[in-house]
Amino acid sequence: MDMQIYLLAAKPSNFVTIMFRIQMNYLNGPLLAFLFPETDSRQVVMEATVYWIQHGLMFIIPVYLLRLGGVYTMEPLSDISWNVISYSICLIYHFVLLEIFALPTQVNLNHMLCPALLDPFTGPSYRLWAVLHQAILCPLLGKLYYCLFAPSPPLSIQPIIDTATKHCDKTIKDDESIKNGPNNKIVLVAKNSGVEEKNVKSE
Repeated sequence: MDMQIYLLAAKPSNFVTIMFRIQMNYLNGPLLAFLFPETDSRQVVMEATVYWIQHGLMFIIPVYLLRLGGVYTMEPLSDISWNVISYSICLIYHFVLLEIFALPTQVNLNHMLCPALLDPFTGPSYRLWAVLHQAILCPLLGKLYYCLFAPSPPLSIQPIIDTATKHCDKTIKDDESIKNGPNNKIVLVAKNSGVEEKNVKSE
């Protein structure tokens, strides 16, 4: 969710495209949250409702960004390089970073210490099973979103042009047509963000 908030707020850049393509491989999170919800511990008013809203938005925001186009584009369907990169980052995040904090604190961060109550692969090897089935699910969801929601041809965001300066920056070409005789040239004069034509007679 944090990555998607950043993508919605960040200015277009190559880094935004990188982040967008990476997070498209993490749509397994909201899917698993819907299939195996954990709302029993959410006792505060509206906390369970927020749980469903947040994970629902995690499905909707990628669709909006894909349709928006511009920097929010995905790699070709046959390209799996981003899938490999994204899943490698995911494994490092879980088995290195989260383990460092989970073991000494005994906090079950992202179920790295023990399986979820509704985990169908519960048991001593639940993490091995998770690595295998998520290696299939993560790229599968990303490619499915590409097939269903990516515009064809891709849409792009047109740059906003300041009309007040567009005419001021306009230059006269050498091969500009002659008006009202061979000795008269058209000169474009910027006036109040518009263009005024003047006939200037050459000496």
